[in-house]
Amino acid sequence: ACYLPNGMTPILSVRPALPQERPRAVFMGSQHLPNVQAAKFIVEELAPRLPHVSFDIIGECLPAGRYAANVVRHGCVSNREKSQLLQNAAIALNPMGSGSGSNIKVFEYFSFGLPVLSTSFGMRGVLAVAGQHYVQAARNDFSDKLLQLLASPEQCKALGQAGLDLADENYTWAAVVQSLLGRLDEWFAGKQLQVTKHVLVLNDYDSYGSIGGGATRTQGLYDAVRKWRSVVFLAFSSDGQCSISQ
Repeated sequence: ACYLPNGMTPILSVRPALPQERPRAVFMGSQHLPNVQAAKFIVEELAPRLPHVSFDIIGECLPAGRYAANVVRHGCVSNREKSQLLQNAAIALNPMGSGSGSNIKVFEYFSFGLPVLSTSFGMRGVLAVAGQHYVQAARNDFSDKLLQLLASPEQCKALGQAGLDLADENYTWAAVVQSLLGRLDEWFAGKQLQVTKHVLVLNDYDSYGSIGGGATRTQGLYDAVRKWRSVVFLAFSSDGQCSISQ
């Protein structure tokens, strides 16, 4: 078996300094229950304790409602708007307490050079070292850790750069595919194989007809693989019909 991590698209090589009188903390997530619970924790626990910090909540993880003045519920945004919000943030939050798989939001945080404050559970599946690539805290320590980080711009800068370097080295789609190619070369060394002209991808749903973490990962892998081989997707249909699209 070959383990391949989730990946990300690199955005920055060095994160520019952001002088801010009012720091902004960002969290993003879908309507998946663990994300909703994390967003609820931020607006109900962190925001009231830290009125001088603005909290940007991106995605459908935060239901419509009345929240503290320092909470901004953005809902679904365009990629351009999301990029701007992440670039404007001083720190990224990841107070996840449940869920499955790895948090792909962490890779996006890393890709923007953001220092990350996370629970240990929130970093599952990510080969990052607490204190070096991110700061780890239990939820009941989150507000104190957040204050400490915001009071230390140099630590934030070092964490952001370390996370960015880690992601660039191990978690870009090109790095993920390169790792797979290396394993394939090991497996098939010395064997007589017929060279194929396509890569066949089998999936249980149409990755280009849906929105979600799985679709994002599949599309990212496709973008990397198609640079060296044609790709054919074969997926179940939702209407029982057979169709072809390009």
